[in-house]
Amino acid sequence: MPGSIVASEKPDFIITSAGKKTGVEITRAVSQEFVRAQKLHAFKCPDSWINLTHLEDREKRRSNEEIFASITDCSSPWKKTEESTLEWKNKIAKALRLKRAKYNRPDYQVFDENWLLIHDDPPLPALDEMRDRAWRNLEALFLEPANVVRDFDTMFVHSGQYLFRWREQELLLANTELVWSLR
Repeated sequence: MPGSIVASEKPDFIITSAGKKTGVEITRAVSQEFVRAQKLHAFKCPDSWINLTHLEDREKRRSNEEIFASITDCSSPWKKTEESTLEWKNKIAKALRLKRAKYNRPDYQVFDENWLLIHDDPPLPALDEMRDRAWRNLEALFLEPANVVRDFDTMFVHSGQYLFRWREQELLLANTELVWSLR
């Protein structure tokens, strides 16, 4: 049990346990189009089904009207799994890149252990194929050279029922029922 958990800034929390301090940085991996679509859905058509298939941050920001047209278009084709998981990887990579840059600033507090938790929204569907693809994408992402002076000791990616953990060049997966490695 932690001796204390203190809210902070750079990192977000400091956990003290057994005389050691762990800094925990937390972020959410979400496209701004998804956030805007949720708001549009809540205000314009809260009882209607919407299509979340084509929401992603783009070079040119779409208007609310364009997003609303996209989410209410029931005839729009769904994305292929490969395309969807690649976008998911890019969303996680963006959050990771931003937090690594923050962690490497001179004013960032460094502790005995330094963790990063990325919360994914919307989460991965609870399908074996999606889990396996996410696994491969995360492993590839974490194995890429980070090009930073220092990196987090442990990185977590929480997506729905899955909690991925990267530590010491090893990716593990925990869900509500078991902990296992896909190697």
